[in-house]
Amino acid sequence: MEKREKGLKLIVSSAALLITIICTVITFNTKLSTGKYKLLGSYASVFVLTALLWGFPLKFYVIAMIFDVFATAFGSIINLYRYTEFFDRGLHFFSGLLLAECGMIIIGYVLKKRGLPDDFPVKLLFSAFFAIACAGLWEIYEFLCDIVLKIHMQGAGNDTMFDVICGTMGTLTYCALMLIERRFKKNNKDKNKPERS
Repeated sequence: MEKREKGLKLIVSSAALLITIICTVITFNTKLSTGKYKLLGSYASVFVLTALLWGFPLKFYVIAMIFDVFATAFGSIINLYRYTEFFDRGLHFFSGLLLAECGMIIIGYVLKKRGLPDDFPVKLLFSAFFAIACAGLWEIYEFLCDIVLKIHMQGAGNDTMFDVICGTMGTLTYCALMLIERRFKKNNKDKNKPERS
């Protein structure tokens, strides 16, 4: 990893931490309220994501940290989940896109490391299943947090299903965009081929 890229990742993580601090100050100086576990979780997520995603490409790293800021600093600390309609649904949709891209990066790395062919259909299927599985695992995590910590991350059963559906729709949107991009690149490649005489 280049020194410049490491520096940029540190700047992005520092900015995410600073925004989290600002949101905390706003919460304590207004009528907004958030639970201590949500507050601690918001700070922990910046550090955990920094550690987990450090080896990922810079573009993905930046997008993931932006998502984290919206999900934790704005969602949990400022409590936009409660005050803004469809905020949660939008984040779950975006998480489908983000996790599908994560799956694409992971399977691309595995195929390359194993010396296997760069098979686009396999990569796309893996990224879709990876993202949808992560959406389900996240809902299990929220369910366990509600039972153990009593922090009310989930609403009713309908909320859980709508969250999984939104994540799946984000994943399917990602897959559709990847197919369109692939077709577009193929058409451009065909146009740029020299004609045989």
